[in-house]
Amino acid sequence: MRKTEIVVVDLWAAEAYLVALEAKELGMLKLLNAGEKIHGWMLQKTKERYPEEVAQSKYVYKTAKQTIHALNYGAEESVMVRESRLPYTICAWQRAMYYKEFPGIQLRQRLIKQELIESSTLTSLLGRRRFFVMPMGHPDLLNKAYAWRTQSAIGELTNLAANKLRMFSRIKRRNFDIPAVKHMPHIRLGLNTHDGLVLFSYVDERPLVYKALTIAFCHKFTLPGSAEPLTIPISVYYGENFNDLTEDSVIRYEKLTPKDLTW
Repeated sequence: MRKTEIVVVDLWAAEAYLVALEAKELGMLKLLNAGEKIHGWMLQKTKERYPEEVAQSKYVYKTAKQTIHALNYGAEESVMVRESRLPYTICAWQRAMYYKEFPGIQLRQRLIKQELIESSTLTSLLGRRRFFVMPMGHPDLLNKAYAWRTQSAIGELTNLAANKLRMFSRIKRRNFDIPAVKHMPHIRLGLNTHDGLVLFSYVDERPLVYKALTIAFCHKFTLPGSAEPLTIPISVYYGENFNDLTEDSVIRYEKLTPKDLTW
C-alpha cells in the first residue's frame, strides 16, 4: 500500500509583501526578496537598541510579528504595549523607527482613509469591492480597513491556488492516458487556512506535488515602477501528522523558467 502524508503550504510573508507592494515600499520588498522576513528585522533592530528590555519582556519573533501587523494597520502605542509587553518608550521608538524607514506605510493608511471618506468602499488588490457601513468615528473602522485590502487578497490568492489544484485533480481523473497528465500527482484538498492549504498526497510523489504547488501558487503582481512581475513565495511542509511536520523549503520564483511552471 502506498504511504500518504500531510502537505501544508503557506504563502510566505504574504501580508508584508502585499502591504509593501501597495505602499510602494521598494526597500521592504528588497528585504523580502532577499529572504528576510520583516518580523525578524524588527526583532533584531529592537534587540540591538534595547537588549536588556527585550530579554526581560520575552519579546520574540511571534510578538515582533504582532508589532509589524499593528504598525501596518495603524495601531497606537498603547495597543503595541499590550501585545508586546514592552515599555511604552520602546514601542514609541519602534513606531517612529518603522515609519521613518518605510514612510510609504503611513501614506498607504492616509490614502485608504481618504477612499473611505469619499466612497465608504475599498477595492482589494485583486479587484473585489467592499462597502464599510461603520461611521468614520468608530474605533475599529480604520484598523479593519487597513487590514482588509491585503488580508482579502491573501484569501483570494489561496482560493485561486485551490481551484488550480482541483483542476489538476479533475484532469488527472478524466485524462489519465495522456502522457503529460500521467506526471500529475494525486492531491486531495483537506483544509483552507486562509493563507495556505492543507493537502493529502503520496510520499513517493513528493517531487510532483512540489511542482504542482509551484504552479498553483504562481500569482503575479507588478512592482511599482517596474515591469518585472512579483510572485509571493510559499513555504511547504511535509509530515505524517501535524505534530511531525518539517519544512522542506521555501519556493521562490525569480529564477524559475516557463518549463518549471507548466506540465
